[in-house]
Amino acid sequence: LLAMAGPFLFSSFGHAESLAQEEAAYFGILLAAAPASMLEAGLSAYFVGQRTTRPIMQTNFATAGLNVLLDFWLIFGAFGVPALGVQGAALATTLSVWFKAAVYGVLLSRDAHFRRASLAAWRPELARMREILQPGFTLGLQQLTRSFVFSAILLKIGAATVTGLAATSAALSVYQLLAIPLIGLSSAVTVLVGQAAAQNGRSAVKVSLRSGMLLGAGYAATIIAGMLFAPGLLLSLSASGMSPAEAEEVIPLASRLLAFAAVYCLGETIVLLVAAALKGFGKTFIILAATVVASLLGVSLGYAWEPAGFAALFWWWTVMAGWAGTQAVILLLALRRSLSQFQESEQLVIPDRLAA
Repeated sequence: LLAMAGPFLFSSFGHAESLAQEEAAYFGILLAAAPASMLEAGLSAYFVGQRTTRPIMQTNFATAGLNVLLDFWLIFGAFGVPALGVQGAALATTLSVWFKAAVYGVLLSRDAHFRRASLAAWRPELARMREILQPGFTLGLQQLTRSFVFSAILLKIGAATVTGLAATSAALSVYQLLAIPLIGLSSAVTVLVGQAAAQNGRSAVKVSLRSGMLLGAGYAATIIAGMLFAPGLLLSLSASGMSPAEAEEVIPLASRLLAFAAVYCLGETIVLLVAAALKGFGKTFIILAATVVASLLGVSLGYAWEPAGFAALFWWWTVMAGWAGTQAVILLLALRRSLSQFQESEQLVIPDRLAA
């Protein structure tokens, strides 16, 4: 149903007919990756929970390599396959995501611990399902809200300027590539904080938080410096896929947008790491609340004060940076509260332990 509504969805944002058709085609094919993406998220969690991250790294390397090969093959055409353009890009991504889910399935089937408990693992347990569903639904709704706002901003940029959308795509591609290690770091923080909190290890919680924050700050500072002082070098890969005329128009604009991306990176780093710690404490609702509040505020102000024409490009990038910053402030306050509550609860436990 979403695929069928694609042409109307993208044209309703004022995009040119040719652009809307390509967006709808990409969108329709990419929807087929959604079930595999959900499977991959659940299957990879088994390894994250065990702090066995090498299989995740290896699977992602293999998937990324396959995606690149399929991109060249399906976008440009080879070995009897015609050039499919943007539809080839979507098909390459969809096939790669299904490949990743299949690899995780194979890895699980070969895992000795999982094989021993495989029959019990598939037996329905309603109580455990409820334990999973509450935080899972909350975080899923939070991710849906983020994706919706992010997509809405990109659609508004595309409606204002096609060149600006191309420059935005180039800048975001660079940022998202550089930010991948931060996502892995946030997963590690969730696991370590969760294990320490479960054992009432206040000092271990603090060490995990401090270490994660320091690593995140150091890495974020490195990529921010790259985006501010070497934008041309970072965008060289994007420029290689453009004609000289397109690169001359898009790359200088994308270089300017990387400055906005640097500010967004600062807020997003805080959001990722603080939200990761709150997940470890089991505090998922505040993550959803922070996203909803920041989204309502950002979208409302964005639409109310949106300038006309090309200026909308920089305006929506400003909104995006402010959106990340607002979430960061709310989550930092929530983390401070959670740490205080955790310390108080542990002080109540200690006398019982001493008495025992």
